[in-house]
Amino acid sequence: MSSAEFPEAMISLAMLRPGQQATVCSVVGSMELVRHLNELGVHEGSLLEMVRPGSTCILRINGTKLCVRGDELLRVIVTPFSTTRQAG
Repeated sequence: MSSAEFPEAMISLAMLRPGQQATVCSVVGSMELVRHLNELGVHEGSLLEMVRPGSTCILRINGTKLCVRGDELLRVIVTPFSTTRQAG
């Protein structure tokens, strides 16, 4: 494995750049928020890609695009990958 294939440190989902992919490490917040994001496919271990960052961002997860509000982004902790990987 090259060093580019090792994951980077954990960050907030809000810090991902367009096209960057990551694995979800944890979702923090109220039971309702965690359940809501889980129903949308955002849960520990899921692979996602940032399509468009911003206060209402667009993610690609499991082949589906998903809009997420800015306050929800801060509650999702991810491990980004340096190399491009195919999400979903």
